[in-house]
Amino acid sequence: MPRADRVVTISESSGRDIEEFLHIPEERIDVIHLGVGDEYFADVTKQVARQYVATRLHVPNRYILYVGAIEHPNKNLVRLLQAYDQARTAMGVTHDLVFAGPKRYRPEIVMAEIERLGLQDCVHCLGYVPKEDLPYLYAGADIFVYVSLWEGFGLPVLEAMAAGTPVITSNTSSLPEVVGNAGILVDPQNVPEIAAAVATLLSDTETQQAMACAGLERARTFTWKRSAQRLLQVFENVGVRK
Repeated sequence: MPRADRVVTISESSGRDIEEFLHIPEERIDVIHLGVGDEYFADVTKQVARQYVATRLHVPNRYILYVGAIEHPNKNLVRLLQAYDQARTAMGVTHDLVFAGPKRYRPEIVMAEIERLGLQDCVHCLGYVPKEDLPYLYAGADIFVYVSLWEGFGLPVLEAMAAGTPVITSNTSSLPEVVGNAGILVDPQNVPEIAAAVATLLSDTETQQAMACAGLERARTFTWKRSAQRLLQVFENVGVRK
């Protein structure tokens, strides 16, 4: 990009990758985080949210949630399934696991793992979920688990925090800068660590409540208005005007 005055990206992590792999100087890179829509700050109780998704999406009453594409390997769903199986068989977890998102790259590997582990009755793949249903799906979950191997930003994590749902996510790429201190960070390649985090959080309602409050507070700092204002400032700084 020799002719670009500025390069805009959505996370510090992506900025470092651009600097390293594209050899763009750090001083030409602007990081502007994504925002979260007001609709995700749904002022509904967990009970109301669960009734809504039970009726609309046929989701069970107590569930762990993942939102994103059903793909392999980057979304790391095979390890998530293995961790969930460990949490069920060795740690007393009784929640179902819900996947919400379309099938994309190599989904057959994920589906085969569900069958291999015998989880067909407790793992629910909803496919694409309409946008108007997502805030309720997030709000009705007891916890949200998103252990990707790499993310440029990780918008579903932010949406879950906005809905007041405690988050477990990866300690890699951009995800720590999105979650801050408001979620639990795990090694996405360590299945026992993921399983232990899931089981521990589900058994500790006090920690769930504290994380829900912390996540909600952090999510409020990521607004589209702020993102737009910062992007406009970049345009102005390089001489672009209406």
